[in-house]
Amino acid sequence: MGFPIIGETLEFMRPHDAFQLPTFLTKKILRYGPVFRTSLFGAKVIISADMGLNMEVAKTNHAPGAKNGGLDVKETTSKILIECLAKKVMGDMEADAAKELTHCWRYFPRGWFRFSWNIPGNGVYRMLKARKQMMNLLKETVLKKRASGEQFEEFFKIIFEEIEGGSQTMSIEEAIEYIFTLFVLANETTPAVLVATVKLINDNPKVKQELRREHERIVRDKTEKDETDLTWEDYKSMTFTQMV
Repeated sequence: MGFPIIGETLEFMRPHDAFQLPTFLTKKILRYGPVFRTSLFGAKVIISADMGLNMEVAKTNHAPGAKNGGLDVKETTSKILIECLAKKVMGDMEADAAKELTHCWRYFPRGWFRFSWNIPGNGVYRMLKARKQMMNLLKETVLKKRASGEQFEEFFKIIFEEIEGGSQTMSIEEAIEYIFTLFVLANETTPAVLVATVKLINDNPKVKQELRREHERIVRDKTEKDETDLTWEDYKSMTFTQMV
């Protein structure tokens, strides 16, 4: 199990060739087999290098949305984020286009750090295919909106004013690439923070109770006033939520 507290963390974190198993894993597997226990980052863990076992664990634990009494917070928050971001950036989208955009995005968290060659059938191939679909979808939506004279949201409006005003030489394709990059950056950070927040709240019942009390108060006040939408004033009144 290694040293007290840090366990075998230093050995585990030692740099290694990206195309080979880490020395730490190789030594452990030779000595104990493909499934073994150790201590990393102050906690006791079980490491599995057994593909069959890993597939069974993945099938049991990674289900989109709610299933068997569980909720995949990262996938759910990622879906909500993309829907909100698309609306803020693109404005109202056709229902089918918005649905397809969200569907494409599912391939990114799964294929992001896999075997890096673009071979049909692997994670990177599906991710790049989804990226192409998303880019075409965004471009199609933009061109339709411009042709019909429909209003864009503020974010896109600023970009197009720069293009048309000549203050910046940016093509439609570059603008779409810019928006796509924004989607990627947002999706790689916000869901992870929200997952950690949910986990930490769940580990602290008193915090969870106080959050619920504050939120229920706001819902009660909104109901009494026959209102539904949250306002900026409501948000500012959530003092405990902001501390969390």
